[in-house]
Amino acid sequence: MDANDVWNRNADGACGELLGDQHLARAIAFDSHAQGDGVLDAVESLVGELLVGETMDAFAWFGLDDVAALIDDVAAAEADPDDAGPDDRFHRLDVTDRLSAALSERLRDDADSFAPAGTQGPGLPQREIAADATVVGYREKGIRTVMALNALGVGAVMTVEGGVQLIDEEGDASLDQRIMEVLDLVDRWLVTADELDA
Repeated sequence: MDANDVWNRNADGACGELLGDQHLARAIAFDSHAQGDGVLDAVESLVGELLVGETMDAFAWFGLDDVAALIDDVAAAEADPDDAGPDDRFHRLDVTDRLSAALSERLRDDADSFAPAGTQGPGLPQREIAADATVVGYREKGIRTVMALNALGVGAVMTVEGGVQLIDEEGDASLDQRIMEVLDLVDRWLVTADELDA
């Protein structure tokens, strides 16, 4: 199997249910987010400890334990958004190149953990948008998401940038599942114009 093909077909979401594809898609998504918006923002985008743990597991599976440790450090600390330390540390880890090399090793040693050659990605179900979904602005979607989470009893607030941030979340697996269900419902029934065009 060609590493570039496997990388590309997982770049927009896992192309199958096999462990290698799942871990690669998660690691690529985090790396891309951290490169573009910073490590703090990338970690904050992971809803609850469940997804933080899954992302750490993804990097650890590829042998990038130092990246997993950085994510853990940022998730555990009260990080200052103006602190460039996590971003500097992330860039020094050379994540993209090391992940690419680790993928080649995994394909050589554990190819059965990835979908066979020729599989088109992403093969997992894409987010469904309801036919009669309401088109709203980005900020309005954020406000409604916060309201839905608060109604569930989850502390959530809007950030200055218009995103959603969870507060006082204990990482209870059942709560994480309910949060994901709320986010799925919001995504299905409220869409921005950009999401419709995607």
